[in-house]
Amino acid sequence: KVRVTNWDGTKLREASAYDKILVDAPCSSERHVLMHCGGGGNAVRTSGAAPTVDRWSPKKCKQFAKLQCGILKSSFQALRPGGRLAYSTCSIAPVENDLVIDRLLEKLGGPSAVRVVKEDEAQTHAGWSSTLKQLGCEPTKHGWIMLPDRSKFGPIYWCLLEKPLPPP
Repeated sequence: KVRVTNWDGTKLREASAYDKILVDAPCSSERHVLMHCGGGGNAVRTSGAAPTVDRWSPKKCKQFAKLQCGILKSSFQALRPGGRLAYSTCSIAPVENDLVIDRLLEKLGGPSAVRVVKEDEAQTHAGWSSTLKQLGCEPTKHGWIMLPDRSKFGPIYWCLLEKPLPPP
């Protein structure tokens, strides 16, 4: 069963309600900056706004990281014990990727409250890690990142988290 809501992601209303959650977080979207600067396409415009490249800054990355952490914390609280959450962004900024995971671990009490699922646990077949590397993905502290210079896709970062079961 899939459920789609239009709730504020930082204020989810249901505790321990979901087995699986995907958080495709809003981010600084450097893909559009890369495309604009490198001539790889038209600059993205919304409602007559300046191209994304003109609005990008390190300060914006930090603002997105704060929002991402709020969404991630709220989403994680909506996860059932034993459930898994996939977190992703299209940012290359560590502050929006692994550092958001670090912040979540810090806020929720570390590995006893939030478990980062490593590649060997998440694999669906032998050689998963080598397949990702062949596709141009690189491991990070907590997850993986796919960069366009190596894969022709991305950037995309992802990390798999699990809410531990309570002790017996």
